[in-house]
Amino acid sequence: MKNLVCSELYRMLKSKKNRILLIITMIIFAYSVLFLRFNNVGFYNKLTNIDLNSLNSSPFILKEMHLFLVFIFCPMVFCESFNHENTCGAYRLFLIRGYDKTKCILSKIIACAIFTGAVIISLFILSVLLESILFDKTSFTSFVNKQISFNFIGALFYNFKFYLLEYMIMLILIGITSIIGSLMPNAAITYVVTVGICISLVYINKNIFSYIIVNTPTLFDVLDSRNNTFILSSIILIIGTCGISTVLFKKRDYLN
Repeated sequence: MKNLVCSELYRMLKSKKNRILLIITMIIFAYSVLFLRFNNVGFYNKLTNIDLNSLNSSPFILKEMHLFLVFIFCPMVFCESFNHENTCGAYRLFLIRGYDKTKCILSKIIACAIFTGAVIISLFILSVLLESILFDKTSFTSFVNKQISFNFIGALFYNFKFYLLEYMIMLILIGITSIIGSLMPNAAITYVVTVGICISLVYINKNIFSYIIVNTPTLFDVLDSRNNTFILSSIILIIGTCGISTVLFKKRDYLN
């Protein structure tokens, strides 16, 4: 299992497509920082805005990147991972050598989780560094709830939890993509179907799945204890989708 995870991570890091995506991610990150610094304001929704400073800008930097991460970066990375061996026929070699199917699919899920986790942590560290350098200096700040004030440590922890919640959304995408990747013949079809399902979920129930399109209200509501269902429902979705993909992967015949 460990060797399979390491092998998949190595392949993901060596992938030219993934390297290009990482470069584009950094470009969009830089643009998001500059855009927010120029406007110096972030939006919780259309009616509520927050003045940005050196302690509270990180969540809004991630907000500007959310659509790119959800609809381009994550699906492309995950689709390539779950369909690469199927497209090139490598699954036949794995299975002939006696590798367990469950370990094969779980190693990919774990590798995708580690890869995106590293990306999220990197974005968090960079955003904290840049907000402290570029935005107006302050010793205390507030976010959506103006009545609650945070010092440096409190704001740092609050920002980190915001990025962790965004990471949960990415884990949901891993689960969805793993199911589609277990059914579809190539990465291109998997990508289109995955994005289509994500958009469809918003139309099916906007109140629950609105975070797929706009993450800010949901994640801030969770952190301010106004949303008590997101974490539980996300955990259920992550476990459920990964479980379903494992069953589908085990039942699929890759030898013929």
